[in-house]
Amino acid sequence: MVLTAQGEDDVLFRAMGTGASAFVGKAAPMEEVLCAIRHAAVAASSFTAAGLALAMARRQSTAARLALSPREREVLMLLRDGVSIPAIARTLYVSPSTAKTCVSRLCEKLGASNRAQALMAALRNGLIRSEAATA
Repeated sequence: MVLTAQGEDDVLFRAMGTGASAFVGKAAPMEEVLCAIRHAAVAASSFTAAGLALAMARRQSTAARLALSPREREVLMLLRDGVSIPAIARTLYVSPSTAKTCVSRLCEKLGASNRAQALMAALRNGLIRSEAATA
């Protein structure tokens, strides 16, 4: 069971992913905390959390909004690897202006105003993983 002061969706999903059976915010009413404890005791292999359905809906909405095309994923991976726009153009066999347009559209989709912000948004939304997380 996870009792936390942080009620953000990513914390909830990390708790679920690590095998916790219940997730409760510290500000939750005592009855909710007791129900979570009971759930953990009798159904440890299942997961319960207040607001789980809403968090799942928000996650699906974000995933749909951030659905990248295969080309956008390819550009994102090249940006993650530190490849410049001229090198992206050479790698993808497109003109530099087309590569720049691809990067601009990717930034727009991620709500970023530059490549660094786009990479941070991609990390935050689980579209890419940091080198430290993969090692």
